[in-house]
Amino acid sequence: VVEDYVSWVHLDIMDGKFAPTESNLTPLDLELLEGKTKLEVHLMVDDPEEYLTWWTKIADRVIVHIEATENIDNILASLNPHHTKLGVALLLETPLEKIQPYLDKVDFVQLMGIREIGSHGKKFEPEVLEKIKNLRTVFPDGIIQIDGGINLETSKECLEAGASALVVGAAIWNTENPIASLQDFLNI
Repeated sequence: VVEDYVSWVHLDIMDGKFAPTESNLTPLDLELLEGKTKLEVHLMVDDPEEYLTWWTKIADRVIVHIEATENIDNILASLNPHHTKLGVALLLETPLEKIQPYLDKVDFVQLMGIREIGSHGKKFEPEVLEKIKNLRTVFPDGIIQIDGGINLETSKECLEAGASALVVGAAIWNTENPIASLQDFLNI
């Protein structure tokens, strides 16, 4: 149903370790999906390289957390750039310096806008706005995506700070009319 309204769907995958919540979804649940909607998979898991083979078969983009692996170079080398794009995510408290050596190798950077990952509807942390501005200065043409705490007000603040993409969940799904809420975001 969502393919009539959006071109991308963002899916959170959690192992109960890196993120306190555990999701039960496996790629097998999605293999039979057909349609024009593209799939972005956010791996909030320890050792994301162990999950890549599964998810790169069906995902158009995969996001791994820089804090969850010591093998980011191996992950970058293992992906087929013509099939699956790679985004690297940073927790709110992780300094930008941790991602800087990889900026010319990743397709985009996702900054978390919340402190506690793994559950929806958490409070947006305004300190991410400065982080967006600082990242934009060293990643001037790159895609900066913000995930967590996005609502109509915070979406505008993030875009003004230099973000180029937003992940919106609770602000759409936890409303009486998700389609109307989605349209409000698309109008921004």
